Amino acid sequence: NSVADEYRHRWSTGTMGRHKPRPASIATTPYTLLRARAAFGDKDIKSITPADARGFYNSLIIDGDIAGATAAKNWATTTLVFKFAFTQGLIDTNPTLGFDRPQSAGARDRVLSHDEIKAVWSAAGTLGRAGQLVRFLITTPLRLSMARLADWSMVSLSDRTITITAD
Repeated sequence: NSVADEYRHRWSTGTMGRHKPRPASIATTPYTLLRARAAFGDKDIKSITPADARGFYNSLIIDGDIAGATAAKNWATTTLVFKFAFTQGLIDTNPTLGFDRPQSAGARDRVLSHDEIKAVWSAAGTLGRAGQLVRFLITTPLRLSMARLADWSMVSLSDRTITITAD
């Protein structure tokens, strides 16, 4: 646990020799690490074997109830934690080496029809603040994760714009 926490701290502050990650990535990483912690249980990081890693990998790509992109992110984060532990001399071997990254689902080919959008828009009008959020997301290209992290410094009421930066 402390290895994952140290990795997350260094990664989220941009002190691992790369750029600081986006706020949405920082916000979701604790959930990603919780999934790995649940899979490996109370095992010390030194005792996690390639078979344990294979079990976690299979739970993501075969038994998983998560989207392909989420499985890929979970696996990538897990492998980076083990790489961090290896480079810090905390483990002798990286049990995640040799595994391919799970494939994400790729681009979606399903979009709502005009009639479906009208129905969602109408239903959202009856949902109060949640409905306002749905309508906002329909009219902007923002993902929910980015909209949740937006703050007033990103909004210009005079220009009627929201500016989302890459970081």
